[in-house]
Amino acid sequence: MGKALARKVGVAAIETTLHAAMPELIKRLDSLQSSMDQRFARMDERFSKVEERLLQVERSQDQLLLQVKEELADRNERLIAVMNELGQRISRVEGALEAYSRIVNAQFASLAVARPAPPPKRRRAG
Repeated sequence: MGKALARKVGVAAIETTLHAAMPELIKRLDSLQSSMDQRFARMDERFSKVEERLLQVERSQDQLLLQVKEELADRNERLIAVMNELGQRISRVEGALEAYSRIVNAQFASLAVARPAPPPKRRRAG
């Protein structure tokens, strides 16, 4: 029984001490909570600024990507136009070469018909 009584007295003393210190502990906890809230608010502000900057960078990147796509499309169109023009020029050159070839062949054919072949030379036995 002595132990139980000592135990009750000890618990009562601790409770009394805690009740006496409770307002000071609550003030400290409120101070810590206030300090934490301020720090979280500053962190939120910094994260908001970083997030805004990232959005700006993303928008700039999207604009640059769009410009590059437009530039590539323009170059592609110009290359297609150049290839089409080159194809037309090649067709005209081929046509001109065929006409020239026919003219040359016709002239050689007329020369071959107009000039009889010389008789073969005979060798004399000797």
